[in-house]
Amino acid sequence: MRFTVYIALLTFLSCAESSRQLSPPLKIVYLIPDGFDSIEYIKQQSQLRQYVLSSYIPSEDFAMWKYIGNKKLSIFYTQDCLHDSSLVVPAAFNLDNRVDFITHNFASTLTCTLSKDTLLNFNITKDYFMDQLDSNLKRFGVLRNPGGTLSADSDSIEIVFQVTIPATLFKKQFIFKTDYSGNFMIREDDLPKGYVR
Repeated sequence: MRFTVYIALLTFLSCAESSRQLSPPLKIVYLIPDGFDSIEYIKQQSQLRQYVLSSYIPSEDFAMWKYIGNKKLSIFYTQDCLHDSSLVVPAAFNLDNRVDFITHNFASTLTCTLSKDTLLNFNITKDYFMDQLDSNLKRFGVLRNPGGTLSADSDSIEIVFQVTIPATLFKKQFIFKTDYSGNFMIREDDLPKGYVR
């Protein structure tokens, strides 16, 4: 993950006698994506955090139907916030308020039926993508499906996923492709303009 290091030095002065020495400076490192200055990024980050907070409920549900021959293929997809408070995004990623951001993980469920037979029933979590993530995305990232991007044909289903650090522009995008027997593959995809790997 590329980033620019923004360093702020804070020096705390003692309030007592003038003979006391200054305490050593405390060095705080903040992470800003390349191509952004700190003011521009702080403005965007506040909006991103509001989006994250609004995405906790309700779940995102999608349904799609196709016919294969004379049989009805039904695809049901749900993305749910787990409300687990298990993810703490460190203050180093949060320039706008400089505090840790406690948030939740997400999980997705993909179910496919052909007529009355269940072909697929996947519970998709970030664990599927771990071997393709850097250390920050492994520790602080959540799995999201931006805009409910899902497509299907008579052979397979493709879903676009992003693993993103909440309220930041740090993310990676993937295509999750599965056939109706449950054989799947994951490949990295290009991010929309303005995001950072």
